[in-house]
Amino acid sequence: MADSIANAAGTGVTVTIRGEDYKIRPLTVRDLAEFESYVRSKRIKALIGDGAAEGLLPEERTRLVRDLASTPPSTEEVSAEMSTLGGVAFLLWRMLRKDRPGLTLVEASELVGMDNLQEVSAVIEAVSGTDEGNPTAGAGPASGSAGTTS
Repeated sequence: MADSIANAAGTGVTVTIRGEDYKIRPLTVRDLAEFESYVRSKRIKALIGDGAAEGLLPEERTRLVRDLASTPPSTEEVSAEMSTLGGVAFLLWRMLRKDRPGLTLVEASELVGMDNLQEVSAVIEAVSGTDEGNPTAGAGPASGSAGTTS
């Protein structure tokens, strides 16, 4: 019962990642909104990075970037990004910074690699109640300890 109350209050769980203990708190609505912004920024970086916008007039490029930035990502797009290395690192960073406000995205990214991507993803899902089928489910954290990752 006490564990359920703690989870309902959003107190999170302590997990070990790369040999260090971290308190991970549930994602908030604001965190999910920031993740959507992250997905939108990746769209723009992809457009610029692959040179697709080079042949466009400046006004067309501006309109395209504005459209990409203002169009909300689909559930499928968010779900797909949640399973990438960068997406998992971003979500972990949002969950860790509540107790470590000085933590940077780069530092959080160093905690996630191909060797522990699935384990860290499972912790994120367990703590925030998200899943790939419904990334905004977030109805509340799962109860219990999230465990240890590589």
